[in-house]
Amino acid sequence: MIPYNRHHIDEDDIAAVTAVLKSDFLTQGNTVTQFEDLLAKRCKVKHAVAVSSGTAGLHLACLALGIKSGDCVWTSPISFIASANAGLYCGANIDFVDIDIKTGCISVDALTKKLAQTPENKLPKALVVVNYAGHSADISKIRKLSVEYKFFIIEDSCHAFGGEYAGEPVGCCRYSDISVFSFHPIKSITTAEGGALLTNNDEIARHAAALRTHGINREAGGVNRYIWSYDQTELGFNYRMSDVQAAIGIGQMKKLDRFIARRTHLASLYAATLPAGIAHVAGDSAGKSAHHLYAVLIDAVNNIEMSNKFFSAMRENGIFVQKNYRPIYHHSFYKNKECYISLGNAEDFYIKQASLPIFYDMDDDQVGLVADKIRQVMREI
Repeated sequence: MIPYNRHHIDEDDIAAVTAVLKSDFLTQGNTVTQFEDLLAKRCKVKHAVAVSSGTAGLHLACLALGIKSGDCVWTSPISFIASANAGLYCGANIDFVDIDIKTGCISVDALTKKLAQTPENKLPKALVVVNYAGHSADISKIRKLSVEYKFFIIEDSCHAFGGEYAGEPVGCCRYSDISVFSFHPIKSITTAEGGALLTNNDEIARHAAALRTHGINREAGGVNRYIWSYDQTELGFNYRMSDVQAAIGIGQMKKLDRFIARRTHLASLYAATLPAGIAHVAGDSAGKSAHHLYAVLIDAVNNIEMSNKFFSAMRENGIFVQKNYRPIYHHSFYKNKECYISLGNAEDFYIKQASLPIFYDMDDDQVGLVADKIRQVMREI
């Protein structure tokens, strides 16, 4: 079976983990700080706060921005559920903005129209912008809207570490308040599980760092006048990354450019090999994708039953294709909420979309095999 995505671990990564295991600290040493410094430097951002997962990063982003019960958070329906759940964790109301079907990201036109038609008391306090498949949304235009309508921007960049927008790294936060990465095994780099929150705002960084460690303050003064003292100043969480995870991340960072180059090469092979009627879901010319997914839309697939037949046939032929994603509002949990709606582009995207295998260790010949199997399957269904 050819998987649709897979991590790459080499001897350098194993050696880095072994070194930490033999050290004095498995967690709360200085390896996490070293990893954070590398992330901040790579993304040209002031602060990077490493956390236990991308989901934790999104949750802390909402908390650090003061999202609370009664606030509104908007996001894309074409994403993993964490993009919406993060707002719910804070008691916010969730709503969805339709996508640009060619990119899979939030449509600026749909967002502009929705903002103009929404009563002031229902406008979002924050918009979670999903950088789908590895490429950036049109974030500079969204930033202009955020200034006009006074909402925060959280970039869900969990797909996009190593990508660029307008010549700058995704994660630089030029157009957003916070950007969040995931280092799950199938992302650009991995720390096994893990994530990071990036920002140029000193207070957001300080607050997020405190919240990831139970809301504990260890600075000297006040109740912390004794050497052993610490003070919980607010309700936080155990969202820390371990030094073992950070050690993997440091090793993986050294290979990031190689990982992205390989995925870009495979994407170019797909573009030259796939049959007509299959369109790559890609960002515009202003960006450079990290190619977390090679997502396509298959014109001939026009209903969900046909999509299921295609997926079943491909997997029976040894090729694991994936669907990224079922619209969040389709999930049973969200159907019971006021945000249950149906958005036209999101629905069409869901039916036609397929993520084809793309990962560092994939052979060039396997791209041709995938393309040939697609032709065969499309003739049969």
